[in-house]
Amino acid sequence: MTNIVSMTPKSLIIPIIFLTIIISCFDCFADNPYCHSVGASFSPKMCGISWEFYSKNESAFHQLFLGADLYGVIDGRYPPGYRIEYFLNYDFKTWRGRDGLKINFYAGPGAAAGLVRDVENGRGFFTGLCGDIGLSFGFRSYFKINVGFSGSLAYHVARRKGHNYSVNLYKNGILTVFYPVVGIRYVFK
Repeated sequence: MTNIVSMTPKSLIIPIIFLTIIISCFDCFADNPYCHSVGASFSPKMCGISWEFYSKNESAFHQLFLGADLYGVIDGRYPPGYRIEYFLNYDFKTWRGRDGLKINFYAGPGAAAGLVRDVENGRGFFTGLCGDIGLSFGFRSYFKINVGFSGSLAYHVARRKGHNYSVNLYKNGILTVFYPVVGIRYVFK
């Protein structure tokens, strides 16, 4: 484990970027007068916290995810990586049931970045486009559950022996598309 006091200025770049994004998100979400939610998402590929807020007409919502990449963590091979994802999801179909049940089918594009481990390339920085699709189950209470899938089409930059770097397609972004992502959120009404 690296002690933060012994970290060089170069190694502090990623934590500073993440902290800046988190602080700006709190400001952005606090000023939004429309419905928003905060919760946690879980998957065999990642886990973390996420924020959502709807547009004025409630036909689209923004989602920001901050979390840990779990490739090789569950079986004890590697420590977790870090990732951030942003999606602009559109509600394509809404079903309303009895007792306040509301089911939304959503999908949308996004962007992702982070410091993760890829299948063959070791630990490195990744960035690229991503997509999200799923169902959201809203209840009369202040909770909702999301079940969906997400994937990334991204580049992965990893350090090789010496001072060489390799740029490759981020394979885990494609290989883990069908790993389900389940989220539970508290809705601020």
